[in-house]
Order: sequence, then structure tokens, then C-alpha cells
Amino acid sequence: MSMVGVLLATDAGDGFPGSKYLADVGGRSILSRAVAGARAWPVEELIVVLGPDAEELEASGDLEPVSVLVDPSWNEGLASPMRAVLDLLSRENPVTHVVVGFADQPDVAEADVVALVDAAIDGSNEAVVPKYRYAPGYPVVLGRGIWDVFLRLEGSIDIHDVLATHARSVEEIWFDHVAPRRIRVPDDLPGARR
Repeated sequence: MSMVGVLLATDAGDGFPGSKYLADVGGRSILSRAVAGARAWPVEELIVVLGPDAEELEASGDLEPVSVLVDPSWNEGLASPMRAVLDLLSRENPVTHVVVGFADQPDVAEADVVALVDAAIDGSNEAVVPKYRYAPGYPVVLGRGIWDVFLRLEGSIDIHDVLATHARSVEEIWFDHVAPRRIRVPDDLPGARR
């Protein structure tokens, strides 16, 4: 069984003065924090999928030592970067699972990802998803059996909605804490005025 981690950095992040992923959180960029956290995931490889500001993000030095995939069609919606990375991984026969997270969610606990991956390894489900105090969250683990569904999608999608309507089997792992915050707009940054 081969497990690959994926961080999607394909949201333009309206309202940020520059690239959202280079915004400072505790002395490091959002992207740097997310990559550092994901490098502790129990995966054989980590891929960061870039959309907006790809050249600036690649030049930042925050992507070492991970693989980078640039999706030129990122603005079509989340289906596009999902297609791009799953198409790439479909060509690699040993890859059986992908852990999909968002690069704007930099504080995912390693223990949470370990629990999701362990459930995927031990089970036969098409997907394993976290439930943080009754709310679905990320990252999710997608088995190869569900990839074809994502490869056919277009536009804006919600991964949880796709799994709810297309997967034959989804395992939920419950956590008794809130989901790590995603930083979608400047007001989501720690210390931002609300």
C-alpha cells in the first residue's frame, strides 16, 4: 500500500495584499507551516498543488523538499486541481491512497492524520473522513476506487458532498476537538480583528 499526501494551494484568497499562502502566521508563512506539518504525515511523498501565484510560491523557498504540481486551470474550481493530481497519481501503479488537505489549514494535528491513515490501511472503505465535534473536516483519505469519480468532475465541488453521493463506503473518524481553522480571508488570520 502506498500513501501520498496532497496539499491544495489553489485558492486565490481574496482580500490578501499579496499571495494568501505567503501571509505571516506566527513568524512563518501559511504555506511553510502547512508543508512542515504535512511532512510529518505518514505518507511516502508530499505533493503541493499550486494555482494562483505559482511562480511566487515556488520562489519563496517554502516548498522544500516536496513535489510541486502547477494546475493552470485552478480558477475553474476545486475539481480541476483534484483532477490534475489524481491523474498524475493514477499513472503511478503503487499509489493506492491519497491524503488530501488544504494548504490554508496549516495546523492539522499529526495524530489526527495518523488516525485517518490507520483507518484507511485497516479498512476497505473508499474514503476516510474526519468528524470534528460533529462537523466534517479535512484532510480526507481517498482510496483509489473513488478517484475515477473525481477525475470526471468539473467546476466548484465540495469533496464531502462528492463522497456523500458517489462513494459506496466512507468511514468517519470522530475527534473530540474542533477542526483546525482554514485561513480563507484576512480576518481568519490569528490576531485579526473581527
